[in-house]
Amino acid sequence: MANDQTTDTPTGSTKTNAREQYDEKTRQFQDGADAATQKVNTGVQSAWGAVQKVFDASKR
Repeated sequence: MANDQTTDTPTGSTKTNAREQYDEKTRQFQDGADAATQKVNTGVQSAWGAVQKVFDASKR
């Protein structure tokens, strides 16, 4: 065959390649979202810690 695709049916291999690309993009997006979520959580924890320190200081 003239093309380098692994299956004999062009539509089948194109669907597979498109699906693999979609899955990879989805994984990359989820990895990015996980990283962003971790940064937000860290920021919220830091801010909450600061609020607690101020509150504790105000009780004294």
